Amino acid sequence: MGMRVPLFSPDGATLALGENGGMIRLIDWQTRQEREIPAPSPDSGGVTALAFSPDGRILASGYGYSDRTIRLWDVASCKPWAPWRVIGLGLETGLFS
Repeated sequence: MGMRVPLFSPDGATLALGENGGMIRLIDWQTRQEREIPAPSPDSGGVTALAFSPDGRILASGYGYSDRTIRLWDVASCKPWAPWRVIGLGLETGLFS
């Protein structure tokens, strides 16, 4: 599918690419090795927002108005943490503090 949202980790070592189909690619910037976080569901829509935690260990993803859920991913394992529903809003951007 096509790339929609690019974001580097805070240390610059990992590039996260959110795609139109909902998948997220994690690319090690030195080795160019790729890992994939699959789309949460076939109807989740494209990735509209990505945010790394300050330590780069957690990646948050949003899927806009089609999904209304913020998902947290463990960057090392590409495994999900619990999703958070966003009531009445679509997620178009995100930040950690």
